[in-house]
Amino acid sequence: MLTVVCVLKSGRFSQSAGKEPYTPADVERLMNMVAKNLGDHRFVCFSDVDVPCERIPLKHGWPGWWSKIELFSWVFDGPVLYFDLDTVICGDLTELAEYPHKFTMLKDLGKRDTPASGMMAWNGDYSHIYLTFKSDPSFYMTMYSGSLNLGDQAFIAKNQKPDCLWQQIFPNRIFSYKFHLLGKPKPDEAKVVCFHGEPKGSGSSGWVRDIWSNANGSR
Repeated sequence: MLTVVCVLKSGRFSQSAGKEPYTPADVERLMNMVAKNLGDHRFVCFSDVDVPCERIPLKHGWPGWWSKIELFSWVFDGPVLYFDLDTVICGDLTELAEYPHKFTMLKDLGKRDTPASGMMAWNGDYSHIYLTFKSDPSFYMTMYSGSLNLGDQAFIAKNQKPDCLWQQIFPNRIFSYKFHLLGKPKPDEAKVVCFHGEPKGSGSSGWVRDIWSNANGSR
């Protein structure tokens, strides 16, 4: 069976972060959007707090996006589809989920031609990503910091080169809210809206805000 996964690490990533931390309400919202747009699947959240779905406990307390590395500590029975909690699902996900993914990442939503981790898919054992990071997390968190080495996504792509990038195999399906959709009507084939930086869903407008608001789990 397909497993859809997300990660909720409680608390702020840093004291300088301007936004409030994510909550179980964000998990509920994503779960509801996925359920509306995808057939039979298992929905799982890796978290250190109670969530309104099946939970796999986070073990290490790695801060912020670094907790995403724990996704690869498990080998799921079948394909896996991952979304960041600030994702808005706006169309049927069937074709995206049924593609024979090996290891798929986003193409960076800005101008960089680098992989990004806000939406991923894989099928198989990629525990080497987790084991490598676990061997010296402080070293890797320092190494993959700053404007050139952007956190978990740079570490993941370095240790497992993606076979595909989402926008290459599914053009016109996945969009950045602030770069592609701000103030614009919904593209005919749009399936996923990604947020990066600010604003998030709560700060969106128009049809994107309507989908976000109607998915319950209000923050």
